[in-house]
Amino acid sequence: MKNNRDIFRKIRLTQEEDDYIKLCSFQKNYSSVSEYIRTCSIRPLNLDDKLATDFHKEINRIGINLNQISRKVNSNKLIDKEVAQLLYLITEQLEEAFNLYVGLKK
Repeated sequence: MKNNRDIFRKIRLTQEEDDYIKLCSFQKNYSSVSEYIRTCSIRPLNLDDKLATDFHKEINRIGINLNQISRKVNSNKLIDKEVAQLLYLITEQLEEAFNLYVGLKK
């Protein structure tokens, strides 16, 4: 079933704004600039679902690792080398999560 779009809106843009919108719609594989603008307007954050899911998973993994570290440190069963390795792993995961977050904002 096709949507009947019978309302037409005119907007004014600078050349830079128009170029940017065209570039974004092309890079995100929209079939038209109109489709891109509608999607961004209706769903303002326009988050890529896969990126959002990946970001959520990374943050969850970081939380799990932090819980493991705190349990082991509190039980005094963790040696310094293990703490350092786990903290390094968390640092890598934070960097990956940050990169995903930056991807969400584009």
